[in-house]
Amino acid sequence: VIVPPWEEHRPEGGEVVVEINPSLAFGTGHHETTRLCIAAIERHEEGGRVRSMLDVGCGSGILAISASKLGIPDITAFDTDPVAIRESAKNAERNSVTGKVKFFCGYIQSVPGEYDLIVANVYLEPIFLMREEFKNRLAPRGTIVLSGIPAMRRGEAVEGMLKAGFSLSAEHADGEWVALELTLPRKDAA
Repeated sequence: VIVPPWEEHRPEGGEVVVEINPSLAFGTGHHETTRLCIAAIERHEEGGRVRSMLDVGCGSGILAISASKLGIPDITAFDTDPVAIRESAKNAERNSVTGKVKFFCGYIQSVPGEYDLIVANVYLEPIFLMREEFKNRLAPRGTIVLSGIPAMRRGEAVEGMLKAGFSLSAEHADGEWVALELTLPRKDAA
C-alpha cells in the first residue's frame, strides 16, 4: 500500500506500507507502470527466491524501497538525475530502509555484478540502449521486468528484446500500459 507522508494507514493482513512523498521525482505508486512493477516484484520475491535486485531509473526509489520492505536483501538502484537520488534517499529514510538499498547517480555501465531481478520502469528508447548491459547483469535464471511501455508499442518492445536474445516469459497490462517479463536462455542449455 503506497501512502503519502501526511496520511496514516494501519496495515491489515499481509499489507506492506510504503510511504512516498510525491515531489520532484517520478514514482508515487499511482501510475499503472509502477503498479505493474510492484506486482512483478511481489510475484518474484514470493518464497525468498530473489536475493538481489537492480532498479534502473529509480526516480523516487519506490520500487527499490518496496522490494526491500518485501524482503529482498541486496538492492541497487540508480538514476541519471541527482534530484531523483536525493529524493530516493529521503524516501528510504522515511521508510526505515536506509542502508538496505544502495542508491547512486550514474549509468548502468557503472553497475557491478549480476542480479536475480532487474526492474526498469523507463521509456522504451533507453531500454533498447541498455539491452546488452541488461544481459551482462542478469544472473542465471534471472528475470528482467520492463515497464513504462505503452500498449500500442508492445509489439516493438517484444521484437526488440527477442532480437537481443531475451525470451518473453510473461506479460501484464494495466490500462494503456504493459510490463514484460523476460529471461535469457541458460548458457548450459545452448
